[in-house]
Amino acid sequence: MLGNMINIILTNNNMRARIYMVIITLIGAGVFFIAGGLVSILKAQENEGTALPQCGEYTSSTAVPAGYAAAYNPFNPTEALLTRVLCTTSLMSLRAGRQNTVGATWPITYTYSRGYVYRDGGPWQSITLAPRGISTKVEEWINGAGEHNESILSTDAGKTIYFVAYTCQWINNAWKCGCRDATCAGSTGNLWQLQKVTVPGGSSGCTSDTQCQSMEVCTSAGTCQQVQCKATSDCTQKTGKRIVCKFNSCYNTCLDTFTRKEGCSCSDVGSISQCSVGAVNSTLICGSNNICVQQ
Repeated sequence: MLGNMINIILTNNNMRARIYMVIITLIGAGVFFIAGGLVSILKAQENEGTALPQCGEYTSSTAVPAGYAAAYNPFNPTEALLTRVLCTTSLMSLRAGRQNTVGATWPITYTYSRGYVYRDGGPWQSITLAPRGISTKVEEWINGAGEHNESILSTDAGKTIYFVAYTCQWINNAWKCGCRDATCAGSTGNLWQLQKVTVPGGSSGCTSDTQCQSMEVCTSAGTCQQVQCKATSDCTQKTGKRIVCKFNSCYNTCLDTFTRKEGCSCSDVGSISQCSVGAVNSTLICGSNNICVQQ
């Protein structure tokens, strides 16, 4: 199913014609870069940042799936991946290409601004990659790196998500696009670059809240369930009331006779009676602003 669907996309005549036309355009652009002497100054390491961990499964040490280009640069496999995915429990950052920064050690890179995402059982969904960092949009291409953020749904648990992108690099005075290997010609060139993510959970269900989305919890039945809050900070604070998170729901403790009423409204300034309902050894008093405060 995966191979058939992506091949339909890749063999679409309009798509292929568009890719080839841009490759021709890039060849001309590459000659301009060489003539202008810009290649020699592009030599710095792109900073991926440390906020999100890598979760893509295809690297230079894994076999390249049949019919696809490598997720890495076959001309220098030790470089950063050309298609990669960074994840949190609820978000995937789909990235392709690399920024053409001053001092970069890799070749000039162009990234096609359209990619595709495939979830188990669904069709391929078209996505638009946005320029990342200092990268810029050039018609349907990105000069450098592109990225797209995709939510991880609770229904994705245990499933595999695929991401494809298409990049071109200026190597040995020629554009090398969608390369499966260093030959990058005929059946080993002009291919979609595939990346894969397996979402934790699934048939065995969740085992902890970290496998669920931010406002979901893992129930005793092993499924993710949406909740109103997970911490008091998730609840909205209201003037004259103290809102807390209990049993994953937001409560107004001013109506809870078994909770100390600090922060609740009162009318008898200086009195402790309105601020000590249900509280043991209460030290609360009705303050001048008609709010229960510590004495």
